[in-house]
Amino acid sequence: MNKYLLRAILWTIIMAVFGGSAIIAPSPLSLLAFAGFTIVCTLNWVEFSKRKAKVPPPAQASTPPDDIETRLQRLDDLKEKDLLTDAEYQAKREEILGEV
Repeated sequence: MNKYLLRAILWTIIMAVFGGSAIIAPSPLSLLAFAGFTIVCTLNWVEFSKRKAKVPPPAQASTPPDDIETRLQRLDDLKEKDLLTDAEYQAKREEILGEV
């Protein structure tokens, strides 16, 4: 587990305990402690969220330009084997050529 997540969970538990005591026996010290724990807990959750958001998404593979010939050849092979209709063949061919 991430250390920021563990810290945020710990502070949340502590905040809940002190929050309960602040409600049962409200004194200036318990209310101050509750406010402090609330701030610390919030900051930890914010830090955890920021660090989690910084994880970059996986890179998508792009089609190199010289691969278009190979793709057209495979498309022709599928057409010769009657695995594609004329409409499917033309649509896919236009799509591939549109990438140039």
